[in-house]
Amino acid sequence: MEPISVSNAPEEGPWSEVCKAIQECHRAVHELGAPRIATDIRIGTRIDKTLTPGTANDEKLARVQEILKEWDNKGSNEEA
Repeated sequence: MEPISVSNAPEEGPWSEVCKAIQECHRAVHELGAPRIATDIRIGTRIDKTLTPGTANDEKLARVQEILKEWDNKGSNEEA
């Protein structure tokens, strides 16, 4: 069986739902015949600002898109 790797797959929601989703993923992969699975997760929480569930990465995504646009503009200026 080939190794399966999924990275940068953010899950947002209540702890119980996120943990249940991870458990279901493990169960499904075991059913495919994998005798052993290792999952590394990074969990971040914050209480310093209110976030709407499902939107926590929107600001980060917008900032990355802004930076890429700035880089693209710099590249265009250098070619001219």
